[in-house]
Amino acid sequence: MDGLILIDKPAGITSYGVVDRIKRKVKKTRVGHSGTLDPQATGLLLILIGRATKTVEYLYELHKEYVAGAMIGVRTDTQDIWGKIESQESANRIKREDIEALIPRFCGKIKQIPPMVSALHHQGERLYKLAKKGIVVERKEREVTIHRLNLIDFKEGEHPEARFNVICSGGTYIRTLFADIGEALAKGATLNYLRRMKIGNFAIEKAISLEKFLEESNAGKLESLVLPIDEILSFLPEVMVDDPYRILHGQPFRYLGPVGLFRILSSDGLLLGVGRGENRIGRPVKVLADFDDL
Repeated sequence: MDGLILIDKPAGITSYGVVDRIKRKVKKTRVGHSGTLDPQATGLLLILIGRATKTVEYLYELHKEYVAGAMIGVRTDTQDIWGKIESQESANRIKREDIEALIPRFCGKIKQIPPMVSALHHQGERLYKLAKKGIVVERKEREVTIHRLNLIDFKEGEHPEARFNVICSGGTYIRTLFADIGEALAKGATLNYLRRMKIGNFAIEKAISLEKFLEESNAGKLESLVLPIDEILSFLPEVMVDDPYRILHGQPFRYLGPVGLFRILSSDGLLLGVGRGENRIGRPVKVLADFDDL
């Protein structure tokens, strides 16, 4: 079994925990996901089955859309409300217009320092595991893109709560975005709500709950939940070739079409893999079919 399952992740379980639950049903097949959601976050999780796990590197860079909330005047060690509170102060003078005035500063290309509590690696170990040991290491600043940052709700109070719609590049930390906005307000801020709505063209409306997945798989309907690999990579242009065996052997080929990455299809529409091309010469960079498929 190969393909994609769109899961609406519930709160209170890690992304790996979702993968593990699905793996028990799929059995003897590789299962992975294309982007971690924190345990208390909810929303869209792309679950990759079988050969589809080979496509994960092409999904990381897709833009993400979130509905996310921030509490002003609170700082935590994890940059979210589920961490240890490091400081808090009254922010009752912060108004909606103060937040809106800051939004342009945090749109477009911005710099972020990834949080310690994250799944990034440092010398072979996850940062969050180091953080649990009380170890803090230097993290390199990196550039991300905020395509849209709209304030959709604001509640005044001792610790005002702001809710945003965010569209951003892959690799963006919403926790860090809010922490940086809090520092710009000179009050601090921490994330208190996060729901992922879209990854590329995949939307939460097409996802099923983990509970529904388990019900359907127990009823023998697992295969009906799996989208084909070709749909995973539908955002890439396609190039059709006459000799699929050349692709499966990893050999270069002549073509007319787009420069850069593209899907390689056989003349009868079978997805053979991903290619990269320039000057009318294409090269397979990821083979997704095998000889038994031909």
